[in-house]
Amino acid sequence: MSHPKFTSQLLRLFNFSMQAPSIVTLKSTDFFKPLNQFLSPFSLQAKTFSPLPFAQIILPRPVARQLADLSFVNHIALDTQVFVPEVDPQCALPSLKGLISSKKFKPAPFKNVWPTGDTREYLGIDSAEDNGFTGKGMKVVVIDSDYRIRTSQLENVKAKNLTKWDMVDTCGHGTHVASTIVGKSLVTKDGYLIKGMAPDADLVMLKALSGPLGIGSISTVLAALQEATRHRPDVINLSLGSFPQEHDPLKLAVEKMAGLAMIVTAAGNTGPTTETIMSPAISEAAITVGSINQKQKVSAFSARGPTPTGHTKPDVVAPGEGILSSVPKLTYTDWSDFRANGLAALNGTSMAAAHISGMLLLLKQAGHISNAEEFKMKLANLTQQKSNATGYGLATWGQLVGASQ
Repeated sequence: MSHPKFTSQLLRLFNFSMQAPSIVTLKSTDFFKPLNQFLSPFSLQAKTFSPLPFAQIILPRPVARQLADLSFVNHIALDTQVFVPEVDPQCALPSLKGLISSKKFKPAPFKNVWPTGDTREYLGIDSAEDNGFTGKGMKVVVIDSDYRIRTSQLENVKAKNLTKWDMVDTCGHGTHVASTIVGKSLVTKDGYLIKGMAPDADLVMLKALSGPLGIGSISTVLAALQEATRHRPDVINLSLGSFPQEHDPLKLAVEKMAGLAMIVTAAGNTGPTTETIMSPAISEAAITVGSINQKQKVSAFSARGPTPTGHTKPDVVAPGEGILSSVPKLTYTDWSDFRANGLAALNGTSMAAAHISGMLLLLKQAGHISNAEEFKMKLANLTQQKSNATGYGLATWGQLVGASQ
């Protein structure tokens, strides 16, 4: 059953299954029609993702080899799960004093909470705002688990659902990420300032992940990337990941879209061992972000390089531990009294990636960069050393702007 165009994950599934959800990489979108012409006699039809040269199909094992033999087919991969990187379960619980009035639920208080109002100051974002750079006129696409419309930090959001689930953020991850990037100013009952890095930027939220755990598939993310091309964003945030495959479709998709927008990816929460960077963060075209804590130490969970092709990753690090930002009202739990403008402190490279997405919006608005390569050049100018734990390290607004002089 082996074939050089099959990934090992696809082959493993075919070992005990007569069919497999598959992603077919074609030489170009010109071959969508010939692909479906080939599939038609088998009563099959592929879902395509133009302008990306990928197609999704539930592929029967008897048809797989014939499909792989077609000259216009480059590779066939398994349509695997894509998920939000895991977070510390305690830190996923909204437990700050005054936020929950329910007597049914009394979690332990947070440790080392890092509100986004403080991370802004840490990264020098307040200085950018003092000079008039707030993201106005910029646009970010967040591909995630959706956002909750009742969250007042997020206003005038364009959104689309690419899944079969309802348009709600039951896991809270997408809301937290989006609020960290573009959330409006909010002061909590405890006096914490919660504010996004680029609060005046436009947000397009594309739901590709679903359920309490934030799970999707490569095909739902490809559908979201397809939709993203219609919005012409400045930045695309991908705080999600899957385990890399040979000829990985998400990696290839990011490379195909690198000319459209700066694509920011979470390195993954699979550290501290090496060679643990997730896909699509393994892509050289992506801006891959690792996590640090308040002591400016790399987070133990932050994924390390090198990538499967030997490249050094991540590219940069940013705050990713105890990040306090907005989440939706979690009505599916006992937290019935949890207010609509809820908060949670989350750990993860997802949170770190959100900070960098906001920073990029400001840098582009200010005219300091226009693409990912220019950003990476600035990082390299700050330090010539790049490691598989922290990339080029932490970069503040002042340092990056200074690198433009």
